[in-house]
Amino acid sequence: MGSIDVLPDDIIQRIRDDYGDDQAWYVLSVLSCCYGDRRNNQFYADVIRSILFIAKGNLDRLLQEVACEYRDILLEAEEASGGFGHYFRMPFPEIERLMQVLEKEYQEEIKAREQLPPSYYEGA
Repeated sequence: MGSIDVLPDDIIQRIRDDYGDDQAWYVLSVLSCCYGDRRNNQFYADVIRSILFIAKGNLDRLLQEVACEYRDILLEAEEASGGFGHYFRMPFPEIERLMQVLEKEYQEEIKAREQLPPSYYEGA
């Protein structure tokens, strides 16, 4: 296996956080085997982020996702994130901040709709 230092720091940190020291090297090995020759390509960093987002620290789920077509992985990650769009190009800390902002805006929208008078919906 080649060097993994070309993976973005946020991906390596997510692997360490989600899988601990026991499994981190194995996860890095699996991802390197699947995407090792393409690690310099930003697109495959997006796919790896998507896999990690979907798996959420579950090794069996990660292995299932690695076996999937990359388009299915990206689509599944988008759906799992609430369908907010393709933003797995951003590092994980930025993704998490964006998800918090979008969730807050969504909750505010629901609250605002609950306060609308019934006449607002008439004739719609």
